[in-house]
Amino acid sequence: MKNLIADDDVTGRSSAEASAQAEVHQGGRTSHPHKDGATLAWLSILSILTLLSICWMEAGCSRPEPSPLRVGSLVWPGYEPFYTARQLGYLDEKQVRLMEYTSTSETIRAFSNGTIEAGMMTLDEALLLAQDVPDIRLVLVLDYSNGADMIMARPEIAGLKDLKGRRVGADTSAMGAYMLMRALQLADLTPQELEIVPLAPTEHEAAFTQGLVDAVVTGDPTGTKLRNFGARQIFDSSQIPGEIVDVLVVRDAYLQAHLETVKHLLQAYYRARVYCKEKPQEAAEIAALRAKISPQEFLSSLDGLLLPEADESRRMLMGKPPVLLKNAQTLAAVMREKGLLRKDVDIQALFDERTLARLLP
Repeated sequence: MKNLIADDDVTGRSSAEASAQAEVHQGGRTSHPHKDGATLAWLSILSILTLLSICWMEAGCSRPEPSPLRVGSLVWPGYEPFYTARQLGYLDEKQVRLMEYTSTSETIRAFSNGTIEAGMMTLDEALLLAQDVPDIRLVLVLDYSNGADMIMARPEIAGLKDLKGRRVGADTSAMGAYMLMRALQLADLTPQELEIVPLAPTEHEAAFTQGLVDAVVTGDPTGTKLRNFGARQIFDSSQIPGEIVDVLVVRDAYLQAHLETVKHLLQAYYRARVYCKEKPQEAAEIAALRAKISPQEFLSSLDGLLLPEADESRRMLMGKPPVLLKNAQTLAAVMREKGLLRKDVDIQALFDERTLARLLP
């Protein structure tokens, strides 16, 4: 301490004086610490705002694009125009992402847990979904199954009545359950009179060819493969006309917030439909790769489908009342009676004419 004081005395300044002169002269101006702090703070804020302005104008710092519309489906001939549109570049994948599942049950689960915002499914499956996700809307009728869904059986099984006591595979949580129920009604059989084996659609072919089941409720392209294997078709959707209808459903919240994105999806779909009509062989070659059948077999699978044009889809969803409303009500009543629906569904809420008027071409 002694030496420090001595040093200060040599320079003509005491330690107290040094502390008192915390103000230093810079360029002829006295710098006040508290004023400089405020000035520096404002300069920092201005610098940050300037950088933010520059970044906002740069592409790398621009507002992130909204997440794409995620659309779920399984492999089904009536859904192929969407995938053809993707293959041909009609779909902007920044706006729409097609999600492929092994069964509609998986699509329904994905809807329920928020993984997707839209899905392709049969009307009865849409009713199942609406039990847990009531804010869905029907936006497009994709096809009527007129033979494309069927029950394939071993050659010795001549008809539905011969299913008694047999093992029958089906996707029991989706359309397969409805098809089987209707087939049994027509044959005057009950589910208790046969052994029902729950199977995902991707398991149908292997279960049948390996002898694990005697019959299977399925659809194309699997039906075509089993027919080639020697299976006999003992029932199909042409025997219950108008009951198996495929639709596109979208969450209402997404529909209202991103109408243009959904419109882009529909425009790409109808553009692909035109391509399929004008170049059926080329379109079949694209679809056959996903279905894992030949192009000719794919074209044959379309014989069991009726694909409505845009004006018919509008009429089905927007009439007064919509034609599909009565179908849905009848379907729901049968499903409720047979225990396929756990609770009542607000079917009227599935139809939103005001939004569809802005959406459909």
